[in-house]
Amino acid sequence: MRHLLLIAALFLLVPGLNAASEQILVWYGIALAATLSSVFLIVHFAWQLLFYRGDLDPVVYLRGGGLLHHWMIYGTVEIVVLAGLLELWHFFPEHHWWLLPACLVNALGIILSLTRMLWICSFLLLALHLIWHRSRWLWALPGAPAVVFFLTPHAVRSRLADSLRADYYPNAERIQMLRVGWKMIQEHPLTGVGPGRAGELYTKYLSASDPIPAYHGHLHNNLVQLTAEFGLPVALAATLFVTVLFWELRKAFRPGMNRDQQFVGCTAVLGLTGFVVSGLFDYTYGHSLGLILLCFTVLSPLASNAE
Repeated sequence: MRHLLLIAALFLLVPGLNAASEQILVWYGIALAATLSSVFLIVHFAWQLLFYRGDLDPVVYLRGGGLLHHWMIYGTVEIVVLAGLLELWHFFPEHHWWLLPACLVNALGIILSLTRMLWICSFLLLALHLIWHRSRWLWALPGAPAVVFFLTPHAVRSRLADSLRADYYPNAERIQMLRVGWKMIQEHPLTGVGPGRAGELYTKYLSASDPIPAYHGHLHNNLVQLTAEFGLPVALAATLFVTVLFWELRKAFRPGMNRDQQFVGCTAVLGLTGFVVSGLFDYTYGHSLGLILLCFTVLSPLASNAE
């Protein structure tokens, strides 16, 4: 219910920003706040790397969420922030003097977050951005992962290498969660197991030989989570809603739009794409801060279009 209330509140507040120029001022604030959060994440990573003397897995003690405290919340918010930063860089070259350090800090924060979902989605958004705007830098994109691999600390390289292994425990856990979700859907196709009960009932759908993940409060996939908890009708309605939203955002582009309006529209499409793709790897719909930012991003061009 709190998610619905957040969306309802934004439907009331966003129309108050009835000009694209006003919405861009909000984006400036978002970019600066996200950069500050990434600074805290980078400092936390460096401090732990230099002074931690325990025996935990580096993925555990090195990861942080900046001012958002948790890496998954940071990742969910940061993927939408990245969409805004990319489009700000393209449409407002006169602000490159402060966008350059902001982009570099956020890029370093994304790398040091050790969050694979954020890595994959960031690479995808950068590729889509370069293709959309026909940038000549597209040719250099395939070499970016190699540069990151050789220039980053060992913990980042180890995380990249482990992620390619099928037996790496986060990979095995996600496959198990998809199987569990599928069993829940088969058993309760119309109504699901009930809101918030996927984690509670998780172990019921495991065999005696299956290892129990350290955390199984959700199924690490938006669509599987919604279907397992609410049933197929709700999942189909959610899919239809997102499809219509993409269609309406595409229609929001009109001939003769100024660059402020183009920025708002491009950022909305790119941000929504990042959120949808990130939902294939994690339950991003469960993070209220991410939903607030996403709703502002996609409602802005629709509100401007209505005006």
